[in-house]
Amino acid sequence: MVEPDIGGWEKRMSLRRLINVRELSEYLDLRVSTIYCLVSQRRIPFVKMGRLTKFDLQKIEKWIEENSVEEKKFEHIKDKRPY
Repeated sequence: MVEPDIGGWEKRMSLRRLINVRELSEYLDLRVSTIYCLVSQRRIPFVKMGRLTKFDLQKIEKWIEENSVEEKKFEHIKDKRPY
């Protein structure tokens, strides 16, 4: 069985557990400044390694799941306006 060829970025990320701010910004499609803002507010899990800020991909995936908002199902309500 041949494994599908995943892109270079995805392949590198699958081999690593910790990624840097730039890589996380690409992964989440957010600006680097937004990532730093989330870090400074402690709203996203991160690891400090001296002066470096790293992100554990497993914790980021869990954070995404925990912060996901489920869709709300609405019943169709007939409009009861008098006009």
